[in-house]
Amino acid sequence: MLSSITNLENTNIYHFPSCRKHLEARNRTFDVELAASNFVKMIGIRPNLLGYKLLVTAIVEALKQSNTLTPLSKNIYPTIKQYRVPVKAVERNIRRAIESAYIYDPERLTSVFYYKTGKPYVTEVISIAVETIKFECL
Repeated sequence: MLSSITNLENTNIYHFPSCRKHLEARNRTFDVELAASNFVKMIGIRPNLLGYKLLVTAIVEALKQSNTLTPLSKNIYPTIKQYRVPVKAVERNIRRAIESAYIYDPERLTSVFYYKTGKPYVTEVISIAVETIKFECL
């Protein structure tokens, strides 16, 4: 009985249009972050590595700035400020996370790519992630 009363109260809430747009934008950002984290888990990168968090953030930033994939070190890496890591360490940590996934299970990591590759570069992983997320989610 109590749960039906709370459900009725929640359905009668009116959201102002600006608030609704804000909520939709927040949900879309959450969906993009979730899709990026699912992609990174799918290729076999362990979540306990700092490179995992940095790679998810880099993928989300690359999705926001879709035309700036080439100069990662100048456009995307400096925007990752929430982990307080220098720009050179960002690339090193992401590269190390990709290397550990490649060492653990190379077939899992290379199965994502539509061409034959050895150990992929950071740019390749981010560009494939952006293409995959845009194709599946957006």
